[in-house]
Formats: sequence, C-alpha cells, structure tokens
Amino acid sequence: MPGIRTRRFALTLTDLIFAMSAILVVTLVVGPALTRPRATARLTDCLSNLQRIGLALHAYAAEDPREQAIPLQMDMVSNPAYLGPTVADNGFWLWRTANWFAWGGQSATQVFKVSSSAGYALSDTPPQDANSIAYVQRPDYAASHRPLNGYITPDPLDVFHCAADTGYPNSPIIDDSPAANAGRPCWNTLGNSYRASLAAYVWLSGSTPSAVFSVGAWGHRLSTLPNQSRYILLGDPPWFNMVGYDPNSQANPAPVGWHGVEWSDNLLFCDGSARLTSTLGRVQGPGRRPLSADALKLDQPPLCGNVGGLYSGPTWQLDCYPTPGAVIFGYAFLSSWLASQGDCWPTRHAYMNPLRDAPGDAPAPPQPSTVQVLW
Repeated sequence: MPGIRTRRFALTLTDLIFAMSAILVVTLVVGPALTRPRATARLTDCLSNLQRIGLALHAYAAEDPREQAIPLQMDMVSNPAYLGPTVADNGFWLWRTANWFAWGGQSATQVFKVSSSAGYALSDTPPQDANSIAYVQRPDYAASHRPLNGYITPDPLDVFHCAADTGYPNSPIIDDSPAANAGRPCWNTLGNSYRASLAAYVWLSGSTPSAVFSVGAWGHRLSTLPNQSRYILLGDPPWFNMVGYDPNSQANPAPVGWHGVEWSDNLLFCDGSARLTSTLGRVQGPGRRPLSADALKLDQPPLCGNVGGLYSGPTWQLDCYPTPGAVIFGYAFLSSWLASQGDCWPTRHAYMNPLRDAPGDAPAPPQPSTVQVLW
C-alpha cells in the first residue's frame, strides 16, 4: 500500500558462514548413512549377477561334451603369436588379462590400454575413445564370440556388469593388468566385470605360451570336482590380487575391494553359490582341505615343486587338489612335460580328468582329441 515501507532482509557474512557450517555438519553426519545403503545395494546386485551367471555356466556345462565349468573362447586356447599395438607387446596382455574375461560379456566400448597411448579394441566396432588412443581392432573378442552369452536368459548382457566396477586399482602389486589401464572399468575395456579363476593355466616353452594346463576348476568336468562350494569359478578381479598381498606388511595399506570391504570381494563358486569372500586366513600350497565322500579316490600324491604358490582359505580354494590337473591345449608339448614330472600332483593322471569317474590308480588313457571350442 502507498506510504508503507517494506523491509528487506539481507544475509550477513556471519549468517552465510553459519549456514554453510550447518550444511557441512549435516553432510558429514548423514552422508555415510546414505552411501552405505547404496554400497549394500551394489553388493547385492553383484551377487545376484553372479548367481545368474552361475545358472548359465551350469547350463553350458550340461551341453558341453567336456562338461566345462567355464566356457572355452577361441583365444583362450591359442598361442598368441600375433603382434600387438607395439612389437614389444606381442599379445602378452591378451592372454594375461583379456582371456580371463572373454568367456562372456559385451563388446568393449573403450580401448583396453596396454600403454599410455596404445591398446586393443575388444569389439567389432570402433571404441568410444578411438580418437585419442592408437589401437588394434580385435573382433574375435566381441560379444558375438563370447560363448556364455547365448545362455543368459533373458538377455541383456548387463548381467556381466557389476555396478561397483572401477577396474583394477592403480597398485604396483597388481600384475594381472597393465598399469595404463588402471582405474578404467573392466566392463568398458574388457567387456566383462567378472574375471575367471584360471589357476596356472598357461605353461611356457621359453618365453612363448605353448600349452594350456589348469590346476583350478577351469578345464575340469564339474562331476570330477569334490567340495564344489569351495572351488572358485570367477569373481571381482581385485580379489585375486588381494591373495598375493602380505597382511602383515606395513608398506602397503590394507586393500579394499569394489564393495568397500577390506580384503574382500564377491566370488562365484562351482556349486553356483556367490558370496562376499575374504582372503584373510589363507594358507599357501594345496593339500590341507578335507574331502567329501564323493571325492576321487586319490592317495594324496606328493606335490610337484612348481605348485607351491597356490593358496586356499577357510571357505575357498584356487586349486583343485587332489583332483588331477586338466589338459586343455597343447598336447604334444604337455605329453613330454607330464612324463618328466613323475608321480606327483597335479600331473599324476592328468589325462584322466576328461573321463568321468576315473579311479585314481588307473593307467593314463590315450591322448584326448583336439579340444572342442564352442563359440
């Protein structure tokens, strides 16, 4: 109304400081309460993904003539003698990293970097960041060549994506992935958030991978593995590097998994169960686990000298002891190598593994035929 003055209110500097302080206090108090449910939801979704993948793996094994627990993609059983982005690379990171993810998943959307400026495009179309990184196109790693994809029902392939996937952490201890690719989600660069447990799966002739021999669950018939709730099939990649951390070391902080838990990440086991699993309490070397009644009748053979680096924990194991190792690829080279190892695990009766219910004291069968790759 005319003649009535309105009073304007203005915030003083003190008012602003007080308001900002109040907001900060509320954020510090409420923030963790908000982030914890999100982290729990991501962990639960990841476990659900792994359980669905476990169902698909069992369906695949039921139709596979070799009852494979993890499908064989063509590049997982070949000699990577092709050239990579540089002559010095020579395909090293393909069998060292990419092959562990190639059994299922999408076509990668970003370059899998093996150096600061070069890498592989594991897809059949140019990646999103192709303009800034020199890359070699690898359509043989595209989604259409990943054998488990056809067993995911209903599709989409998002089941291979963990929402907490932040890639391999930037750590000097990690040797399963190039440092240049650290912090880049595995889903984007490798097409799959989940890494297979391929324990000692490549044997070398000099510096050339020339044979594939597994002492883990991969390469074995599911029916020959006792205690399937202990054998690791696959899981969040950082877990496999935590196994090598020294828990008593003061030089490094305790490793934290994708789900914010020290020394732990999600894993899928041979029986289809999935759970958050700690690496603490592990022991080195196989042979310390009780066997179930349906275990193969082996007489606890002595260990070959080259398997002492394997680990097991209170509820898990990487190796398949006492089940013999599995011959997957490179029979000519492995025949002479197996013969030279003597009567010890994992080479004792290693050729028996493709056969169902083979007695532990049976003679070695003839060499199996060339591996059948389904993709």
